[in-house]
Amino acid sequence: MITKYAGLRAEGVDIEAGLEYCGNEDDFYRTLLSEYVKGAEEKRKELEELFEKQDWKRYAIIVHALKGTSRMIGAISLSETAKTLQDAADLGEEEILNSRHGELLGSYASLVGAIRKELGPEGQGETEQAGEKDGIFEFFPEG
Repeated sequence: MITKYAGLRAEGVDIEAGLEYCGNEDDFYRTLLSEYVKGAEEKRKELEELFEKQDWKRYAIIVHALKGTSRMIGAISLSETAKTLQDAADLGEEEILNSRHGELLGSYASLVGAIRKELGPEGQGETEQAGEKDGIFEFFPEG
């Protein structure tokens, strides 16, 4: 499986941690990856809008969801960056938000691109209905 997820590993994804979350079921892990990318563009836009508006309360909620879903797939570094931004938003620490927001969006976009490449056209979640979200995975407690 090492070569199977080479692109994700190159992005720093801990495949074993993601698979462990999925009971070591590769099909379930791939489904989780697909769900992760389904709402990515909408989530990115929402984060950008909330950042521009300096709506830190709502920003913290969205970045919290990103933190949890990223941890589930094994994207630990992205999850930790999201936690830093969640904490900063909760405390209104705009200096941290201003300095790390771009990093978060860049890492997120890079990871989503790597997942799409890994999944290929069949599993990229591009058939998402208007208004549908990938929220089913966003509210699981973190481990």
